[in-house]
Amino acid sequence: MDEKNLQREAQAMKDKAEKLIDESVSASPGRLSEINVELTSIKAFFSEKMDNILVFKADKLEELRIELKTSAAANSSWKALKEGKNEILLRGIIGRIKDQVGVIKQRITVKRDESFGSY
Repeated sequence: MDEKNLQREAQAMKDKAEKLIDESVSASPGRLSEINVELTSIKAFFSEKMDNILVFKADKLEELRIELKTSAAANSSWKALKEGKNEILLRGIIGRIKDQVGVIKQRITVKRDESFGSY
């Protein structure tokens, strides 16, 4: 798959995650469970992309350290690369999805407890 198609696929997954998060605000407990599964799948998609970047990062950082003579300069140069920027974006996306999955799990637990009269 070429770069343009990868970007389109990633944007589509990000858009889907945002729609699911918006939907979760007013969703029933059953739908919340389904949304949780879907968001976890999307997180796995982005985690796989992150894994690929991190494998590349290990080699690239070593090259940059040799070329630039310091780890600080290598890290700074990494962050300026396309892959470094993608790493930053992916960390944010994955983090937001993780947070939302946690919130949804908590909401499901509260709904379950409410149904048993625990609140």
